[in-house]
Amino acid sequence: MQIDKSRMEELMKMARLRLNEDEYNFISEELGKMIDWMGELKSVSIDGEATFFSVASDEKNRYRDDDPNDPVEVNSLFSNAPSRVSNYFCIPNKKTPNSKSS
Repeated sequence: MQIDKSRMEELMKMARLRLNEDEYNFISEELGKMIDWMGELKSVSIDGEATFFSVASDEKNRYRDDDPNDPVEVNSLFSNAPSRVSNYFCIPNKKTPNSKSS
């Protein structure tokens, strides 16, 4: 299927593409091939095939269950912190030898 110029211009505008003539011709031809291939899929018979919604339908959920946990005690969070102000970690300012102070 040949992509007409107005459709190609619209696609280029939406994709914010600027194509030279060779690129334009190449992309137009490739898009036409893709549309032709999609048309071929219409002729494939799927009668008697099982319907599925995910290609990974046989997969088991590999992640843990999302169960709520008890909140963590604030003091235990800060037990290994070098310094703390209120409920914030204080990180020492490490300056490199070549840095300038401001």
